[in-house]
Amino acid sequence: MGGGRDSLLFFNSSQIHLVEPGADMTYIIIPGVVDGKRHFAQVDKLEPDIEPTPWLSAMLKTGRCAFDEPGVCSKIEGDLITSLPGKVFVSEYPQNGVPDFLDIGHGWLISEIIKSKLAEIEPHAHDYFPIEVIDNDNGNRLHVSYILHLHQMPDVIDHSKTFYSNRYGSDPDFGLEAAQKSDFNFQKITFNDSCDNEFAQPLVNFNQNNVEHRHLWRGTVGHKNYYTTDISERYNNRIVYNDPLCRKLFVSDEFAEFILNNDITGWIPVKVLEETPEWYAQQLAQGLIT
Repeated sequence: MGGGRDSLLFFNSSQIHLVEPGADMTYIIIPGVVDGKRHFAQVDKLEPDIEPTPWLSAMLKTGRCAFDEPGVCSKIEGDLITSLPGKVFVSEYPQNGVPDFLDIGHGWLISEIIKSKLAEIEPHAHDYFPIEVIDNDNGNRLHVSYILHLHQMPDVIDHSKTFYSNRYGSDPDFGLEAAQKSDFNFQKITFNDSCDNEFAQPLVNFNQNNVEHRHLWRGTVGHKNYYTTDISERYNNRIVYNDPLCRKLFVSDEFAEFILNNDITGWIPVKVLEETPEWYAQQLAQGLIT
């Protein structure tokens, strides 16, 4: 980890650069739609639709029921399973097919190849629910995908060594205070002399004992005191717990390489800079990064 710039992966549409192939790496997921139509399909409707609620909808979007206290993860079971859509109608998808990862507004659908890979490298870690994918223009059944319930949220981020932006106009900084001021928004870094790093990279550090052997997980702020809370008047003034990092998705080097090397569409893994604050200060002083 943290082997300097030579250990990074930079991604563009035509080339992949991997150095130090034995090193453990972590990647953050960028939704592929930012890279063009090959990653996009129009989701026209779900059948039946998913009602926006603190339960099923929130569990698919964020990995947890909105009323779950920190550290609690309700399961999708019973009536929630029967409420899941059985069909999704799509259009405007690429000639080579619907993306392997598809945002349906209530979390993600994944293709059979993704489900099989996750079941191989991370068995029993995630929940999958089959759904028929239908061409909305002609009604033809394209294939079966799976609704992914991604509920792994390990407390692995070392806030003291992670670089956060500051929405109040101050300079970005490391540490919990900067994290809370920015609502845990990672500051992204670019190398000034490189034409290969198409996407800016966050500088995030992890507690490695907890990252080891994980392949796909959601970010989390960790401690319950770092969650924000609200009161839901619509649902009997129950407390809503919000984790500002739960929609940030991370993958291991093994799963990232599988995505990149097999032309998987819908997600783009971008290498996380697992470097120290001292490294950042040195690179900045030398004018190598912004």
